[in-house]
Amino acid sequence: MQTTGVHQLKRASLEVPRLTLARPLHRKYSVRRRYTYVGLLATGYFAIALTALAAERRNESACATDTNISADQTIDGCTKYLQDRADRSNEQTAVAYVIRGQGYSLKNDLDRAIADFDKAIELNPKSSDGFRFRGLAHFSKQDYERALTDFNSAILLRPNYRSAYYNRALVFLAKEDLTQAGADLDEAARIGPRTSNIIFLRATVYKNQKDWKHAIELFGGVIDDKAAVNRNIALVERGLAYMKLGQEFRAIGDFDRVVREFSSFGYGYYARASFYEERGDLARAMEDCGMGIRYNPGLRDENKRCSRLIEKHR
Repeated sequence: MQTTGVHQLKRASLEVPRLTLARPLHRKYSVRRRYTYVGLLATGYFAIALTALAAERRNESACATDTNISADQTIDGCTKYLQDRADRSNEQTAVAYVIRGQGYSLKNDLDRAIADFDKAIELNPKSSDGFRFRGLAHFSKQDYERALTDFNSAILLRPNYRSAYYNRALVFLAKEDLTQAGADLDEAARIGPRTSNIIFLRATVYKNQKDWKHAIELFGGVIDDKAAVNRNIALVERGLAYMKLGQEFRAIGDFDRVVREFSSFGYGYYARASFYEERGDLARAMEDCGMGIRYNPGLRDENKRCSRLIEKHR
């Protein structure tokens, strides 16, 4: 099994925010901590409550991204807001571009999202959120250098910007700079709160550094958090770490648990197939490979390995 790549992580682990224009603008952003899930992507901790719309906030007109408002409604609402020629400050208009950009991001229309974030930064060069969200869009395009530059700018503008440290750690992990990734995650945890996403990614860094014991400890913390969105991946990764330490009983315990608790999670079946294959139990390995391919054919490397195994021993 390969080490976990950043693009295997669920979307929530990217900490993509939910934004809303719902209250009168204040000089300082009003931030409410909120957490949902991405797949592997996202979706994030905090929502910025800013600037009232002239119309009553409704699903069809609100310039907001919310669990009850679709990305299309967000885009339409923000477009109407921006077309309204009401007298607004550059800062207010920039926020609307940031929110519409987030709507485009949720639709994976990243070029339009980046264009909106560019406009927000042009209107308000001190928009730390504009820089961070643009960094997330660049990260989603795997343009890591631009993403890194934007996250650096966000942190420079807001030194205690926890989510920007977390997002920058994702870039460093993608670039295989594990030392800097770990340092950014430690700083994010210091700023707080120390979320399950931070713990999960720190465990992943330890695992990629082959520090199995620390990885196992932190993956255990994610597994024990019933609200954590990455519990299924944490179970697999802890099982793989146990295998590296030769603790087979604990490894198979985690693999059995993940397919029991998350029965349609293909990665769990692939991991258990790897366990059985290494021990020569080809019948069970092929059975789990079949389940992995059924539920998650998109894991290319695991799919190829399992397909070869099945073809060889058919």
